[in-house]
Amino acid sequence: MLAYFVVGAWQVISMIFHAYNRIFTYKGGSRYYYHWVALISLLTIPLGSVWILLFTAPFMAIYYTYLCYHEVYVKMQRPLAVLK
Repeated sequence: MLAYFVVGAWQVISMIFHAYNRIFTYKGGSRYYYHWVALISLLTIPLGSVWILLFTAPFMAIYYTYLCYHEVYVKMQRPLAVLK
């Protein structure tokens, strides 16, 4: 359970940072939709969605890792790296 809270807290802090600074959160983007899914998941925890999150959280973490990788290594390339 501790791993769920550590990884989940890291994702929430990262999502707040990205949303506040408007980094890669344009409407219609994959991060935009991920933020909405995560927000709805967090808001419905008191209604009993915690059991659903126990099974979906690892997949959400893997997808979030992919999003971060894609942003850092694909979208943030230097102009000379594209010429190769």
